[in-house]
Amino acid sequence: MFVEDCLEVGAIVVPEQGQTHQLIHVLRVRAGEGVELFNGRDGSYHAQITELGKRHVSLHVTMKVHDQHCLPDLWLAFAPLKKARIDYVAQKVVECGYQHVCPVITNRTQAEKFNKDRFQANMVEAAEQCAINVIPGIDDPMSLESFVRLSLDRQIFLGDEGGEGAPAWEVLGRHQPGVPSVILIGPEGGFDDQELAWLRGLAHVHPMGLGPRILRADTAMVVAAALWQARLGDLTSPPRFALV
Repeated sequence: MFVEDCLEVGAIVVPEQGQTHQLIHVLRVRAGEGVELFNGRDGSYHAQITELGKRHVSLHVTMKVHDQHCLPDLWLAFAPLKKARIDYVAQKVVECGYQHVCPVITNRTQAEKFNKDRFQANMVEAAEQCAINVIPGIDDPMSLESFVRLSLDRQIFLGDEGGEGAPAWEVLGRHQPGVPSVILIGPEGGFDDQELAWLRGLAHVHPMGLGPRILRADTAMVVAAALWQARLGDLTSPPRFALV
């Protein structure tokens, strides 16, 4: 369970109202049972339920069970999508191991606004369900041009639906692990011709193809992450399993 509190052995944590309702009325916990806590900074800790009332739960942190997870230096830049699909993106950002999220506004972006708090809440829920104790960072939306110009220190791997990029496996294979990277995925309908021409002309942008099929934007983010993680990331590392 994600909490904002600093975590250390001996600390007392009082969950916020929604979490308290979840523990009491959904999970139906009992005094003396254990809960795993994380805050995205201090690792994961086992906590014991010491007080349990109708509307109150108190947790006593008893031991550390995992160090803080480290993510590869991979960012996702994408054009915000509509409600149901943006929720899916938030979940997959966590599961695919993206370290940071950058919503970018393109000429064909269809979503009228980006709900940062909702996106954050969906990332937290995904981390809780998958026993991942780190929450990716997230920026406020910015223009595509602003993002690209602020990312000169990163290699940008562009999902190029125009067919001019070499296969992603080949493009990624030209780089070494440890390179700070961005996966850049366009909006529904793709980047327009002007945007693609500009991006393809930048030295730190590497167009790459994601196969012969047209992918929805939310699917492309997952496919690109899997390829990057296999080539340059942590996909060969063994899985981590919760101990409590």
